[in-house]
Amino acid sequence: NGNRRFKGLIDEVCVWNTDLSQDAVRELMHLTKKTAEYPELLAYYQFNESGGVGYDGVGSRHLSLVGSADRTVS
Repeated sequence: NGNRRFKGLIDEVCVWNTDLSQDAVRELMHLTKKTAEYPELLAYYQFNESGGVGYDGVGSRHLSLVGSADRTVS
């Protein structure tokens, strides 16, 4: 549905190749991931760039924000 929009802030996005328990998610929140320590981490976006491309900290799955999406440095 094209009418659904997320209105909020996202600090980072992690894409995992495994299930994470609620405790594991809580433990990993607000930590900078050292990608070598997490082989199950497929993509990691911190959105620390001031604009342009969002770089994947794991590999080359870089992204662009579209529409009215904007960035705020955290």
